Amino acid sequence: MKPSSIFLAALIALTAVPLASAQQRLVVETGHIGAVNALAYDKQDSLLFSGGSDGTVRAWDMSNRELVGTLQVGHLPVRMLAVNPLSHEIATFETDNINTFRITAWNWETGKRLFSHDLSETPLFMKYSPSGNFLVYGVTNWRSLNFLDSSTGETLPYFQGGIGIVSDVIISDSEKSIMTYSPSGQIEYWTLDSGTLRQSYHTLPNLSAISFTPNNRYLIGAYNDNLVMIDLVGGQTVASTALPGIEDTSLDPSTNEVAVYSNGGNGPELSLYSLTNGFIRMGSAFSAPQSPVNDLEFIDGVLISAENGSPLSAERPYFSPSGFGVNNLLQINDIAVNSDKMVLTSQNHILSLGSSILDMTDSTQAQSVSFSRTANPYGGPTGALALRDGRFVLWNLNGQNGSYRIYGSFGIGSAIGNFPAPFVDVRDAGSELLTLDSQGTVNLLNIDSGVSTFNYTAFGLQSVAYINPQKIIAGRSQSGALNTALLQINPVTEETVPIPDSSIVVFDMAYDSANQELYTLDIENSSSGTSTVLKAHQLSTLDRGEKLLSYSGEDHTSGLAVDSAANSVYSSLGFDGVKEIMPDNGNTTNLAPTDHIPRKLLVHGDWVISLNTDSTVTVWSRLTGQRVLDLYLFKNLSWAAVLRSGQFISSPGAEQYLKVFNGMKPSSESLQSFQYRF
Repeated sequence: MKPSSIFLAALIALTAVPLASAQQRLVVETGHIGAVNALAYDKQDSLLFSGGSDGTVRAWDMSNRELVGTLQVGHLPVRMLAVNPLSHEIATFETDNINTFRITAWNWETGKRLFSHDLSETPLFMKYSPSGNFLVYGVTNWRSLNFLDSSTGETLPYFQGGIGIVSDVIISDSEKSIMTYSPSGQIEYWTLDSGTLRQSYHTLPNLSAISFTPNNRYLIGAYNDNLVMIDLVGGQTVASTALPGIEDTSLDPSTNEVAVYSNGGNGPELSLYSLTNGFIRMGSAFSAPQSPVNDLEFIDGVLISAENGSPLSAERPYFSPSGFGVNNLLQINDIAVNSDKMVLTSQNHILSLGSSILDMTDSTQAQSVSFSRTANPYGGPTGALALRDGRFVLWNLNGQNGSYRIYGSFGIGSAIGNFPAPFVDVRDAGSELLTLDSQGTVNLLNIDSGVSTFNYTAFGLQSVAYINPQKIIAGRSQSGALNTALLQINPVTEETVPIPDSSIVVFDMAYDSANQELYTLDIENSSSGTSTVLKAHQLSTLDRGEKLLSYSGEDHTSGLAVDSAANSVYSSLGFDGVKEIMPDNGNTTNLAPTDHIPRKLLVHGDWVISLNTDSTVTVWSRLTGQRVLDLYLFKNLSWAAVLRSGQFISSPGAEQYLKVFNGMKPSSESLQSFQYRF
């Protein structure tokens, strides 16, 4: 076994050790990355679900506001949530607000996706029926109401003739009747299976920010600059009070009070009203939000608010708010691996993880895992590359000028070079570095001195690959006189030759020198739309790229990595995991799934390594395709490697973010029972 593989081999050996119970699981407590967009409360299990721009749904125990589970439903922002009241199911609505509008349903306890349902727009509302047998949503057309079987996603045959646009509904407990409210101001009662209209009342039109009282007798909503209460039997306005800029309401059934979020002339505001006798404003019950609020849930006297870009907030009336759901993960910009260590870069630190066993041939002699941190001299986003001589190259990704530094056993060296722009790509070119900066300049640099032996500048260059001393391939945006996205550059003669290619931009590439194969990731346009494509190009026929993998849409952040030993390539194209593709026969194999979205990929020894969108790192066995571990780095600069078995290895300070659960409840087992120590 190669020394470079010993450390991870020791870890994978542990994955065969099961937890004490099949129901026991380890939870890494951390909140959403970015905004929380949607909230939904499961009264049966006292769980609050939150959906974020990071494509995750997180479940919080409302008794202590601690995380009990995370579900990565996709890469798109989660904009709406609905909870099945009688089973462990949730529905999510995810969208990029451009091309993709999708409802997915999940068993949140097992993490199994039940179905996916595509839409053409953002729904006006989405909710489960009282017994959870179906999901209903509304869109802005004549056939507004749509009903999906909650288990299969099959469309149910209700109201196929259409009844016009519906803003919201109430479904009877028997699931045989439905009340609809339309923007025209019509309140209508229907028999669900036959579509027979039973009663109709007229009320105020264009109500928004709608909530219903627990007995389903009254509607609370916004009408112009007023908070109104509508009697759903008759349509009368029974209460009204002026409040400009109402955006959301949430009613607490336990207190008969309604919380209102408004953003009028005085800025963001949370107000509390008692519904005992119309609307009675309860003074300054809540603190003013620090940023716009995306959603509210008023639960047993506690208002949960999802503020844009902030942790979740919990506040009892007339008490100070408390935050929960903080993102505890350290943001990682780049990753590099060699035979001694794994190096990760953050804004303020360069972090390295290794072990004494990396230099041994017998993994049973493992004594310790080492972790070190060094101040990042760039003080900002930093790239990293492992050189074949055991050292690393670090470079600034932002700023007006560019430079790089050598990182080795001696520490981090002084800045080398003062280039007109920061590098966007750096490759190992033997005794030199091949660099590409943000102004489109390609350089071959002496590693230790930074002296340039060749440079070439062209508009729109986005990626480079070093082939040999007489050949560099550059990827670019197709524009200008050169009607191609690929260029071949000869550093000796300085000759530049366009390579015919159908891409409009090539944004990443990797060269397999052992098999003389160039792989590219590029964007293409066709009559069917835009797609992102992984291609293989034989060195002898670069203009005949073979499509290996395609994703309908743009995926600029996907990555690829070459496995020369197997003559294959790995790619994270498409946001649905990592795939290994064999260019000789086109066979594609999916690596084991992970609860993260892989992006940048590395192949090192027997391992495939991914830096994920949430700054975690996932490692798979290249030989079996099984996931070995997920590595978490926390803002307090501690770390935890969570193995496939559920056991973990951690540094001091990490255990505060780790909890063991038995099903959805905290386990009585000690956390130490699940920790492996060298």
